[in-house]
Amino acid sequence: MLGPNATMLNTTAEDIFLYPGANTSSLPPPATLTSLLASLLPSLDYSQLLYQPQCPGWVPLNHVYYQVSNLFLLLSSMAPNSPGGFLFLRAMLVVSSSFCTVWGCHVACGVDITGWSSILAVVNMAWCVQTVWRGRTVSLSQEMEGVYQQIFQHLKVTRRQFKTLLSVSKEIRKLSPKERVIEEKLSRVDSLSLVLTGRLLVSQAGRALHLVTQNQFLDSPEWFGVTTDEYFQVTVTALEECSILVWHRDKIKFVIMEDPFLQTVLEHVIGRDVVRKLMQVHNINEELNIHKSGVLENGDNLSIDEDKEDDDDKKPMITKESTKDTSLMGTILGKILNRI
Repeated sequence: MLGPNATMLNTTAEDIFLYPGANTSSLPPPATLTSLLASLLPSLDYSQLLYQPQCPGWVPLNHVYYQVSNLFLLLSSMAPNSPGGFLFLRAMLVVSSSFCTVWGCHVACGVDITGWSSILAVVNMAWCVQTVWRGRTVSLSQEMEGVYQQIFQHLKVTRRQFKTLLSVSKEIRKLSPKERVIEEKLSRVDSLSLVLTGRLLVSQAGRALHLVTQNQFLDSPEWFGVTTDEYFQVTVTALEECSILVWHRDKIKFVIMEDPFLQTVLEHVIGRDVVRKLMQVHNINEELNIHKSGVLENGDNLSIDEDKEDDDDKKPMITKESTKDTSLMGTILGKILNRI
């Protein structure tokens, strides 16, 4: 048994692990706590539970299980701050706790070491399983897969986040040619619609504004600063067979509020869509101004020219060749107006 002035020179390995009994400066465990624990597990020794030993010197190194356990504990502290890093941290803690459990059971022979290490191993294993389950590949339909890859994938939106958006979608609506999906001053601004296939014309008071094509939003300008109690100021008409994905505005706004990153990305995508529409409207206005100036010039030339035959009066002032627009927008709008 070690005395108060003992050193490592006159002690054996067995003496190092023996704790002083009668000659000790520590307080014995309270009788109440001791009796309570003894009644729960009478086969265990509680004499060292509240014991405060005086360290006589360094003990021999512990078993290799203990060393490996702490090595993996050290590796877990090096995990990066990312979803993969979180999984790495939990996996390292599982391995560390498992080795500590083996060491406590077969080497240290400590019930408390084995118990606590086992609990830590089980808890971290549960976190690993949950992380792997949540990170599994989310299956999407072919149509939704195209939308995800074209719009959201390059913005670092995960498939699970995109699946969250789809979970609150209202419907996939099919439209026939010349069907109006939005009526000017009649339809409420209570939805957000994304074109999956087809083309639609947006007009106001009978005047064409712009086209909406695949992977573009129908009502993106109304997303910012317009409430669901207001009405659309434009009419949207399908030019061909179309399909659109429709969300309820209030539901999708409530969902993205729970994910700030997803909210930022969605508002960024919708904002870019608004800019694209404004550019189309500006280009159309420029094209119409050019056409109007061409009409006036041709009209002046016809009034000055007095040597033409009378049959020339029956000819249109602007021929098909002169009204032919080289831009895709002008060609499409020309076909649309001819249909109407």
